[in-house]
Amino acid sequence: MTQKTFDLYRCSPSVWAEKPWKVALELRIGAAYHAMDYYRTEARSMDSFLGEDYNELMRLFAESEKAVKFNQKLLKECYEAKS
Repeated sequence: MTQKTFDLYRCSPSVWAEKPWKVALELRIGAAYHAMDYYRTEARSMDSFLGEDYNELMRLFAESEKAVKFNQKLLKECYEAKS
C-alpha cells in the first residue's frame, strides 16, 4: 500500500481488494468521506489555522474530496453502461 492511498482513504486497500468492482467503488467513496471528516476534525482542533500543518490537512482534505468525485464518476459510468 502506498502512503498516497492511505492518505486518500485513511484505510488499507485490502478493505475493497476482493470485492466486486461496484462494491469496491462504493467502499472507496465511503472511506474517502470518512477521511474528509477526519481531516476536517483535525484541522478544526488546531490552535492556529496558519502554518504548514494546517495547510497539509487542507491539502489532504481536498485530495480525498477529489477521490470521492473520481470514484462517483466511475460508479455512474458503470451504472450507465449497464442500462
